[in-house]
Amino acid sequence: MSKFAAWAQNLALNNHGIRLQAYGVTPGQARQAIPFSTLDTFFCGVDVEAGSTLPSPDWDERHIIDGDPSTVWSSARSSSPNANIYFAFWWGKQCVNGLELTPRRLHDGTALCFPSRIEIRASVGPNNWQFIGSFALDNPVPGSQSVIIPFDCTVEADGFMVSARQLRPDDNGSYYFQMAGARARYRSLDFNEAATHSLAAQFPTTLFFFGDEPNSGGNSLPADEYARVYGKFVAAIKSGSPIARVSPAGICECDTAYADYFVKANNSPVDEWRFHKFYWPERYSAWETAVRNAIAWCRDHGAPMVLGSFGSPAPELAEMDMRQYQQQAMTMIAQESNIVEAVWWSFDHFNGDDSGHLLVMPDGTLTKDGELFVSLM
Repeated sequence: MSKFAAWAQNLALNNHGIRLQAYGVTPGQARQAIPFSTLDTFFCGVDVEAGSTLPSPDWDERHIIDGDPSTVWSSARSSSPNANIYFAFWWGKQCVNGLELTPRRLHDGTALCFPSRIEIRASVGPNNWQFIGSFALDNPVPGSQSVIIPFDCTVEADGFMVSARQLRPDDNGSYYFQMAGARARYRSLDFNEAATHSLAAQFPTTLFFFGDEPNSGGNSLPADEYARVYGKFVAAIKSGSPIARVSPAGICECDTAYADYFVKANNSPVDEWRFHKFYWPERYSAWETAVRNAIAWCRDHGAPMVLGSFGSPAPELAEMDMRQYQQQAMTMIAQESNIVEAVWWSFDHFNGDDSGHLLVMPDGTLTKDGELFVSLM
């Protein structure tokens, strides 16, 4: 049996094409994804302190926590962009893994005096500030309400200290640290535990995996927080079927550093690792290096690997190069015993084509892309 599974996708029609054989069983019985929803909870401050403030009620530091984006706190004027100006705010102790900042806005929506670099510390006990990180910030685009700064980890804290290290000038070339609001954020995941239990009982020998790409884009989640919810997911699966197998979601860009953080925080079983390397922005060698690093990581961590990847290279490569690289990639995957399945998506974002490239027509006949894919098998 082939270890390759091929999906053709057309976003406009939601038309899924062929899936080539994978273990000779139907996909729903082989592996089943459990969907999740992303939960964002925000904590407003009940107290606030600033290192400096302009001497006017219009700029009072309590404007940082009053929930009104039209009121603004401002530090005193700085003679240099290389500042060391801070504000801190507190709430009741909670798990947090992000910070929301609301910049000062002019009438045209332009952000003003939003710092270009900050440091964040979390209050984790009396007079105990834990360093979270140093962050370079883009100036917010006009009209956007706020800026979310995600963290690499979840901490239990009752306050944040935000220190500006690099200031942007105002319209007159003067330097201030100004902010219209700040809130702590806790991002986590939720899923239907009862439905997960029932599904495991219905398909007791299936491998279940939880969601998709927790380290990707706007839905990114700290690895330790994903590990915490993964533990709940595994408990729900095992209560429905003790012999069902389990896997975390696909980790995009073969990010083994994220996988390392997950492993450190996770105490639940992993029967299969999933990694994605969906783009070909470089020549084949760089793609292969990333995939082989992920393969080695999976070997070191005791479970086989499923690889998700595009079958299309960068647009500057000729069609023969595409065929050549697909053949090289599929040959490498076929020879790698630690990869138990590779899923290839027929897509072409590179040329602005989000319609997808179908592998099969509605009447079941293969397209030219489908014929090419099958020939490479």
